Amino acid sequence: MSFWMCSDCHYIYEAETPEDVCPECQGKCDFYNISCYIPECGGPGNIDMRLVEQVKMGLKREAHSL
Repeated sequence: MSFWMCSDCHYIYEAETPEDVCPECQGKCDFYNISCYIPECGGPGNIDMRLVEQVKMGLKREAHSL
């Protein structure tokens, strides 16, 4: 299982593959895999908070460039 984060509302959920529609905001959003795959963030079964922050920062940069 992987952890997925919605690009719009930042909802995080666990599933094999991302949904077509966000379970929280019901939008047709992009989903980012934020699963941890290395020991530094706790290994499999955990969320990599560094990825969460990178996704949020990347989305903020995109919004400012529009």
